[in-house]
Amino acid sequence: MALCSQHRAVVYMLYGVLAVLGSMGLVYLMIVLSHCLVLYSVALAKQKWLCFVAGLCCLASFKLEPFSSWQSGFVTGAFDLQDVLFYGGCGFTIMRCMSFALESCERKEGIYSIFDLLKYNFYLPFFFFGPVMTFDQFHAQVSVPRDLSLMRNIRVHALLHVGAIIAVDIFFHFFYILTLPSDLKFVNRLSDWSLGECVQWTAGRRI
Repeated sequence: MALCSQHRAVVYMLYGVLAVLGSMGLVYLMIVLSHCLVLYSVALAKQKWLCFVAGLCCLASFKLEPFSSWQSGFVTGAFDLQDVLFYGGCGFTIMRCMSFALESCERKEGIYSIFDLLKYNFYLPFFFFGPVMTFDQFHAQVSVPRDLSLMRNIRVHALLHVGAIIAVDIFFHFFYILTLPSDLKFVNRLSDWSLGECVQWTAGRRI
């Protein structure tokens, strides 16, 4: 657990890479990595205008022929969201690479590694549909160690909620399965409001 907490950005990256590989295939993953490599190479020059131009050119390659059909032709298969995932993943990848390149230009102590870019880009919750979290915010969040006491409180509250749900289910099980069928006079003693509440609780549990 401590190892995963210390290197959680690497775990997120590996999970994202495997998810992209499983959903879109190896060729699509290679296209994404090629855009990352191109824009990382441009970032080495530490020129903001060059990073902007390179990023815009990469985005334009998905709208201009023959580059658009050439890139989309590598992705095989057909399913409903294929085009959305293809263009969404590539588009947000380029924007994240631009954010990384601009932050690298601002950094005075050299440049971030390409491994930092891959950890940033393949964070799965943002990969296909965004939003774009800037690299400085992402890097700051993953670099801060987790508060173990906070995680412990989250687990305790989660267990309390699960215990409460189980207790309510047990109560309604005995109430509906044992009490009502064995003692119908009990139902007659209930008011209309009470019966209505019972029906409402039953409907809520079934939903």
